[in-house]
Amino acid sequence: SPNGYDSFVQAGAQAQKQTGDFAKMNQEDLRSLVEANSNALQVARAGLAQKSRVPVEFSQTYISAHMEDLARMKLLAYAFVAEGRLAEMEQRTNDAVRCYLDAARLGVELRRGGVLIDALVGFGTETIGEAPLQRLVPNLDAKTSAEAARELETLNVDKESWEQILQNEKYWSRRTF
Repeated sequence: SPNGYDSFVQAGAQAQKQTGDFAKMNQEDLRSLVEANSNALQVARAGLAQKSRVPVEFSQTYISAHMEDLARMKLLAYAFVAEGRLAEMEQRTNDAVRCYLDAARLGVELRRGGVLIDALVGFGTETIGEAPLQRLVPNLDAKTSAEAARELETLNVDKESWEQILQNEKYWSRRTF
């Protein structure tokens, strides 16, 4: 406590629904979208600065409500990537790298303490951030490339193991059903 996950839920609820369409937008429309998501991104970054853990509830109604939160988390990841895409268009490569890393870090944080669906959504969210980052790597200077590699390595170390996730799933299932 505080739990960064609460910030992710709040930020996901603020993310604009058209965020998933960012790849088709021109620079002006993308700038408007990023501005519309600025509060959500600020709240999410505050959550990334905190420890986080999925607050699992042991009830059958939990998953349906939780699935809505997870869908919003995907929008939040796309909001980070849209911000990164705008930074690329504006020739702010280092800012773009930071946005893509934030999306990847969100994916890692979304699975900590959660059940299998959290891990799957977290993995997908992490990939949403890493894919555009991989495309940028050949254009990065040595310093930025080294910093990004260190952060990706830290993210890899911070990931909850699949073994732990499966234990979480079994424990949740037994207590719920």
